[in-house]
Amino acid sequence: MGSHMVPEGRLIQIIPADEAHIDRIAKHARESDINEAAVTGQSIREGLEEGVRLSVWAWTILAEDKPIAMFGASPSPVIGIGIAWMIGTPEMDHNKIAILRRTKQFVTRMHNKVFHVLMNYVDGRNDKSIRWLKWCGFKMNKNPIHVGPDKVPFYEFTRKQTDNV
Repeated sequence: MGSHMVPEGRLIQIIPADEAHIDRIAKHARESDINEAAVTGQSIREGLEEGVRLSVWAWTILAEDKPIAMFGASPSPVIGIGIAWMIGTPEMDHNKIAILRRTKQFVTRMHNKVFHVLMNYVDGRNDKSIRWLKWCGFKMNKNPIHVGPDKVPFYEFTRKQTDNV
């Protein structure tokens, strides 16, 4: 399959996530997301399905009405902590400025009375995701945990309400 690029500046929308969006994102997922999922033992499709099913908030990013990414936050076993996640396609690169501007406000929305902290782990090889997380106000733990037989470094990221007031 060929690349499905949307030029920068095209219409970007963020709408509530729907299971109907999963197929396209799963089929065209970024290599970095596929690699990260593989280390954790979960497929992209499973991650998206779980994200939509478990999240308090889940959104789909559309470029010209095509799903190019999903993100959200699901509750952790600890009250007040949300597990932030995002899975995207390479088309995100062609819409990065619009996506950066729009997603930051949605991450802020996740900090309501339910989630005082947003956190998760990111594959240390996933530079684009790490840059996005920092842009959105997440702080990266400098000490990685090593996951899988290849001991891939994963870094915890957190965002507290008090960090972003």
